[in-house]
Amino acid sequence: FFRIWSRPFQIKFNNYFLCTYQDNLAVSATDYNSILRQLLNDHPDNMYLRPEWISGASEEEISRNLQHQDEARQYGAAKALLQLHPKAMILMIDNLHTALGNDYVVHYYITLTINLNRVSARANLIKSALAETIPQYAKSRVAAAWACLHLGLSDQIPLIKELSQTSQWAPLKWSCQQALQGMKQSATPENCS
Repeated sequence: FFRIWSRPFQIKFNNYFLCTYQDNLAVSATDYNSILRQLLNDHPDNMYLRPEWISGASEEEISRNLQHQDEARQYGAAKALLQLHPKAMILMIDNLHTALGNDYVVHYYITLTINLNRVSARANLIKSALAETIPQYAKSRVAAAWACLHLGLSDQIPLIKELSQTSQWAPLKWSCQQALQGMKQSATPENCS
């Protein structure tokens, strides 16, 4: 099963799995689903980040660290962005998207932030991220699939359904399957046929 996932994802999963279940290796399918959900939702609060990796709240510092080559600093910048006051966060999302939205790493963290903080005012960015087909934006598509579930973007069900059946990348396919399942459970039957 895990051979179809990317190598960095396998490492992240194995580290999380060993830290969480080192004393009890009897893991159910429900546990696996829970672990995968947590990993694919990718919240910086679920990671150990040293204080020096976490950005200050200024747009310049967050922007610089989102573009840093060190992934820990990128997650530290995302954590700082997630902790901003909602109005300041939306303004920074807009500025980052305008200035750096073509950088696939920054694009991912913008999409992730919208997902994790349930920023319905930027649903348009989620819809465009889900529709993005360039391979470098695959992680953004995963975050967008979860955001569609969390924001109730039922108009995206046809695309999510298509991706849940046809995506060649397992994290995107599985995320879309989970999002579709969750959206069907919370929507009326006529929205999900």
